[in-house]
Amino acid sequence: MWPEKATMASILFADDDPKIQMLLRSVLEERGYEVRMCADGMDLLDAFTERPADAVLLDVTMPGMTGLEVCRELRRRPDAFDVPILMVSGLHGEEGITECLSSGADDYIVKPFRVSELLAKVGVALQKRRARLSLDYGLRPGALFAGRFQVVRPIGAGGFSMVFLAQDMGREEDVALKVFNLSPSQRSNTAYISSLLREAYELSKIDFRSIVRFLDFGHSGVFYYVVMEYLEGRTLEEVVEERGPMEEREVVVIGHEIGAAIDYLDDVNMMHRDVKPSNVMLTSEGEVKLVDFGLAKNMTELTLSVPDEIQVTPAFTSPESFDPDRTVDVSSDVYSLGATMYYAATGELPFPGNSLKEIMAVRFRIKPKPLRELKPNISEQLVTLIEAMMAEESSERPEINTVVQCLAALAEEDE
Repeated sequence: MWPEKATMASILFADDDPKIQMLLRSVLEERGYEVRMCADGMDLLDAFTERPADAVLLDVTMPGMTGLEVCRELRRRPDAFDVPILMVSGLHGEEGITECLSSGADDYIVKPFRVSELLAKVGVALQKRRARLSLDYGLRPGALFAGRFQVVRPIGAGGFSMVFLAQDMGREEDVALKVFNLSPSQRSNTAYISSLLREAYELSKIDFRSIVRFLDFGHSGVFYYVVMEYLEGRTLEEVVEERGPMEEREVVVIGHEIGAAIDYLDDVNMMHRDVKPSNVMLTSEGEVKLVDFGLAKNMTELTLSVPDEIQVTPAFTSPESFDPDRTVDVSSDVYSLGATMYYAATGELPFPGNSLKEIMAVRFRIKPKPLRELKPNISEQLVTLIEAMMAEESSERPEINTVVQCLAALAEEDE
């Protein structure tokens, strides 16, 4: 017996097979779903940006961005938080299915699929999402989490996690509580959990003025969590969007503080890997803080693959991060800091575009506009430094300690 018709849930689907597209559209629309078809992964990401969907269906082996890459990208985006993703593929092997589920997919449908199976899995995925959304992790204002943290309100969301402003009853202070809503497969994956806890432990040892403080970590029931200091303020991206380009002295101070943070991380054998304006917090106390260490890794771990790095913002990511045969190290953070300073000084992205697809289309075909063309009054010293930091070849970029020294000297000259 068929379930009752869906109440116009929106579904995005990307597959390069026209026959599959026609079949799925017919079947899903018959059940009352609104279906938007996409030619490839890039189109789907753009369509989701324009209007988020309630569920996503992806073919694993699409040309261009594969279904796995699209899945990972969606799981990094706040607007795709908790949206069910179902992979559809002709690959039957256990390894391929495991990789899909490990990449953040909620379920896997093998081609040729049975219509009843597909409809059932889509329906169950949507029902689970509605249940999760109605619960809000069970962390509504006033709720007590882990017997210690009283929730004030949600302040952000990301792939598999939500961040809440909470009152730490033990410390008697406000904190940012990041709670991970892991899938059953992730919770049962000891390697994944070990990696998560190891990273939280490493971050808890960080103690530096321009890095957000990690206060605690642990788990309560099925939830794992990280506790960080709560910062009042706005991101560099928000400030530039509102005010426009920053004064040179402000760019220098911000660059120096984040550069010092990167230098500190390098000393403890870590890198950030996602330095960008939205991860630089300007607090109401006048401090500059590097935040969001969701991609931080110990330098002894494997370098990033292309599918991993596509999760970050291409406009601020080093060229070598897109090449699995090249080494990703602290010089990659140097590049990203240079690109962030470029944005702060000019108010423009180094590589323009209103979507991931547009940015990637020009990322390796053009060079950023000259700084002097966008900001004629910028000093020659700062232009030279930023351009060196954004050199295509990592070997041509200055060492991070040199960057910090140069910015310190520029700051002194401006006093």
